[in-house]
Amino acid sequence: MPLPFTKQELKALIVLGATGLLGLTALLVTRVAPALDAARDRPAPLVNLNTASVEALEALPGIGPVTARRIVEDRRLHGRFLRVEELARVKGLSTKSIPRLKAQATIE
Repeated sequence: MPLPFTKQELKALIVLGATGLLGLTALLVTRVAPALDAARDRPAPLVNLNTASVEALEALPGIGPVTARRIVEDRRLHGRFLRVEELARVKGLSTKSIPRLKAQATIE
């Protein structure tokens, strides 16, 4: 079955479609980019290691559900954390992972 368009018409349609997509992309970027910038510039809320729930601990970088549960269990067994560096005693965390947590974790 022959195509209802000539090759030249198909090329024109492709160019028009691509131009429309570029215009739509530009519109989205101008509308969405400011919101993304504002979210990126907003500091993450601090998570108190001595009171945080498993869900709150999961918000920390590199902390998943298993490690979050281990932190809560460590806190139950050993008491309050006195320094963020004490997280290194929790299985799944090491002294190398502590610096990235310090910006978002607090001890109160």
